[in-house]
Amino acid sequence: MELVIKTDLDSFPKLIEFNYPELKGVLENSLMKYQGLVYGEDEIKNAKADRAALNKLKAAIDAERKRMKAVCLAPFEDFERKTKELIAMVDKPVLEIDAQIKKFDETKRAYRKVQLSNFYLGIAQDIVDMVPFDRIYQDKWTNSSVSPKAIEAVITNTVNQIRKELETIKGFGGEMALQCMDVYLKTLNLSDALNEKTRLEELKAKVEKKTVPEQRPEGLMQCHSPSKGEPGYREPVQNAEKYTLEFRVVATADQLSALKAFLKDNHIHYERV
Repeated sequence: MELVIKTDLDSFPKLIEFNYPELKGVLENSLMKYQGLVYGEDEIKNAKADRAALNKLKAAIDAERKRMKAVCLAPFEDFERKTKELIAMVDKPVLEIDAQIKKFDETKRAYRKVQLSNFYLGIAQDIVDMVPFDRIYQDKWTNSSVSPKAIEAVITNTVNQIRKELETIKGFGGEMALQCMDVYLKTLNLSDALNEKTRLEELKAKVEKKTVPEQRPEGLMQCHSPSKGEPGYREPVQNAEKYTLEFRVVATADQLSALKAFLKDNHIHYERV
C-alpha cells in the first residue's frame, strides 16, 4: 500500500507571472526623487502625504502577495490535512505495539537484574550485608547488547576490589578502622577512607602534643611526695601483687600536675585510656 499522487504536478504553475519588470522600472524612476530628499520645517505636511502614499503602495503589493500565497497553498493545505489524518490512523496500532515491546523489554531487564543479583549474592556472601547489590549495580548491565558473562566478570572484579580495600581499612586498627570503614561504605572509594585516616592521625597528634603545665601559680596548694631520706618516704614494695583500676579524673591543670607527680614519685604506672 502506498500513497499515490493523482494530480498532474506538471499542471502546477512553475512560475506566477505578473508585470514585475514594468512595475520595478516604474518604481525605480518614481522613487528616485526620494533619495536624499530633505523636507523643510514648512514641508512636514508634504512629508506625511508622501509617506502615506508610499505605505499605500506597499500595502497593495503585500496584499496581492498574501492572496496568491493563499491560492497556491490551498491545495497543499488540503493535502497536508488528509495525510496527517492517515498518519494518525497508522500511529494508533504503532503505539499499542510499542507499549507491548517496552513491557517485554522491561520484564527482560528486570529478570536479568535478578540473575545478576543472584550471581552477586553467590560470590559476595561475606560483604553483602555491608555492600548490597544495588550499591554496585549499573543500569547498562541489563542492556541486551551487553554480554552477561562480561558483566559477571565486572561484578567479580568489583567484589575482589571491595574485599581488598576492606582488608586495607581493617589494618588501620581500633576505633580508627571503624570510622574509616564508615566513610568507605558511603562512597566505596578507598581514597576517602585514606583521607579520613590522615585526618584522624593529625587530630590524635594534636591531642598528644597538648601537655599539662608543670608550673603552678604561687599560693596554690601543692602535693609533694617525700624523696628517699625524707620523713614519710616509703620504699616501693617489690613483687607485690598489682591491680588495674580505670577511672576518670575531673580536675584543674594544677591538680592534674600534682596527681602526675604523686603517681610518678610512688612508682605507680599509669597511661591514658
